[in-house]
Amino acid sequence: MENKEKVMHFLSNGNLMVTLQVKSYSAYDLQYALRLIYIFSTIFKVQIQSKVFLPTSISKYTVLRSPHIDKKSREQFEQRRHTAIVVVTALPYQEIYAWLELLKRVIPCGINLTLKFKAFV
Repeated sequence: MENKEKVMHFLSNGNLMVTLQVKSYSAYDLQYALRLIYIFSTIFKVQIQSKVFLPTSISKYTVLRSPHIDKKSREQFEQRRHTAIVVVTALPYQEIYAWLELLKRVIPCGINLTLKFKAFV
């Protein structure tokens, strides 16, 4: 068997744990995405083990208004990044795959989803 087939065979027999890292520039969009994740997890009977909100990361930028003279005249901008981590478990691989495919279609743009899979017996 190839490595991919071995992994798929193991995943189909064991349980699967998925860590979703949800990022957004808007706190409202992040809350909306987490609400969708919770609603669809109840439909697909996927168990949410934990939901953790990480601190907001803030990037600040300073721009000179005029590049020639008056260096004291500046503008400041900031960019806030809201992040949450959701840990999910599901028994069969097919359920979690269908759940993730539905999430890809329903989650609005502006939301960044990062997935990490871990299989256990």
